[in-house]
Order: sequence, then structure tokens, then C-alpha cells
Amino acid sequence: MGQREQGRSVPEYRAYVLGSQGQILGRSEFKADNDDLALEYARKNVLHRSIEVWQGERLVGTARHRARREQVRALRRDIVVPLRIYLGTIRSIDFC
Repeated sequence: MGQREQGRSVPEYRAYVLGSQGQILGRSEFKADNDDLALEYARKNVLHRSIEVWQGERLVGTARHRARREQVRALRRDIVVPLRIYLGTIRSIDFC
């Protein structure tokens, strides 16, 4: 049974969006039934940044953004490799 059903208040959380140097870029307040759901909510709703999730003065957890590495891999896979193949094909064509 969830906390709402038992008549207790749902905990309030804050997600701080962090910049590349750890500076706070923004803040989002939300409610969640527990810490795990709060972290999951923050990860899904704060895209392309690292976050810290707090409940009051307690640090619940952090999520570091790793999309740059994934974006570089996708760029290499989707653009660079096909371009190299294409350019290799052009070089092998006899224009005479």
C-alpha cells in the first residue's frame, strides 16, 4: 500500500541540475513515494545533465550524465563510418 493510501504525506524532493563544473544550473521540486522512485523520476526528466537529488538536507543520490560518450559513438557509427566508406568508394571509381 502506498503512503498516500495510508494517509501519510508523500515526501518532497529537489533535483539540482549541475553544469560541467558542478555549478547549479536549475532546480526542480517534485514528490515521490520513496528515494528510488525520486531518483528514477529525476533521471527521466532531467536530460543531458548531471543531477543531485535531495530530500530536505539529505542527499538521496546523484546521476552523472554520460550522453556525450554515447553521442560520440552514435556520431561515429551513423556518420563518420558511412562517410569513410563513401569516400573510399569515390576514390576507387575510375573517372577516365
